[in-house]
Amino acid sequence: RIDISMRHVLRDAAIAELDARLIDVAIVPLDEIPARFVHKVVLEDDFVIVSRAGHPFAEAPTLDHYCGMKHLVVSTTGEPRAPIDDLLAREGRSRRVAQTVPNFMLALALLAETDLIAALPRGLLAMYGARFGLIGTPAPIPPRQFQLRAVVPRVAMMDAGVAWLFTLLGRVV
Repeated sequence: RIDISMRHVLRDAAIAELDARLIDVAIVPLDEIPARFVHKVVLEDDFVIVSRAGHPFAEAPTLDHYCGMKHLVVSTTGEPRAPIDDLLAREGRSRRVAQTVPNFMLALALLAETDLIAALPRGLLAMYGARFGLIGTPAPIPPRQFQLRAVVPRVAMMDAGVAWLFTLLGRVV
């Protein structure tokens, strides 16, 4: 008998919104969590290069081919950079980000209908790839692992409902 309201919170604003008690739980990709919070990993994943079935990149997934493709980046702020750009820069490389979108579902729909490619979580592809006719190709540059953490202010754990939800997140996600 609980109601859950979900909304998008920017990673940098999540801690401030938790402190202000505007939200009870944040699920965010943060590595550094202040001590005034409790947190747990609810998802660990890595990235694969996602494209429509039959895309030419899958036939020759080299670094040169990768850098020559048009890329899509999921970015809630519209920023066309992602951690993979830092990896490419260390190799003296870059790529062309032709499109940014604010969420993963829109990314999947666009990848299915275009020649864009994107580095997306492997688990997302496993869940929705067949529905959109998408395939995954190993990245030609080692992808980074990432974690999503459920984060709650320690003081909020005195609320039995918040504590229950936090515990449940660790079991179902």
